[in-house]
Amino acid sequence: MAKYRLDNVVAVQDGSGLVRFDVWALDADDVIIPSKHKDVMLPMAELAAAMQLAVTPRIAAIKALLLLYAGDGWDNDGLDAEALLNTQTTDVAAAVNAWITVPQTFAL
Repeated sequence: MAKYRLDNVVAVQDGSGLVRFDVWALDADDVIIPSKHKDVMLPMAELAAAMQLAVTPRIAAIKALLLLYAGDGWDNDGLDAEALLNTQTTDVAAAVNAWITVPQTFAL
C-alpha cells in the first residue's frame, strides 16, 4: 500500500482561498516515488469545515479532500501500480547494466 509524506501546509496568498499541501508519494518501503510529488490545492472553506470535526473524522475528511483534489493516479491502487512498475524497470535496467559495459558503440 502506498503512503504519503506531507512536507508543508501553506496558505496561498493570491486571493484564491486555497491552502497548499506539499505531498510526496512513498512506496511500501517509505521511499519517495520520484514522479509523484504534488502541490495539492485545497479550498479553504472545505478544509475549514473538515477542521471543525473531531480528530478521527477530521483525518478522514482531509484525506478525502486530498484524494479529491490530487487528481488521477494518486489513489492507493494507482501509486502501488506505479511503484511496482518503477521497481520492475529498475531491475531490468540493472540487468542490462550487469550484462554490458557502457559506453557501448553499436549499429542497428
